[in-house]
Amino acid sequence: MTNTEIDIRLKTLADYLPKLADNRKANGVDQVHTELELMNMQLIALIALTAMLGEIAKRLPVPKTD
Repeated sequence: MTNTEIDIRLKTLADYLPKLADNRKANGVDQVHTELELMNMQLIALIALTAMLGEIAKRLPVPKTD
């Protein structure tokens, strides 16, 4: 995964959460249901972020030990 791909995925996740909240409010979905769904999406985003940080960490140079 390249840096550009990571940037695109993170931006997509960050942009989607507010849109989801607005969409749920516009459709009259219950507030509690909306909050639970947003919390679920944030957990998914956190897992995705952790995976992407792992991809970045794979590319870091390994320090030499003497």
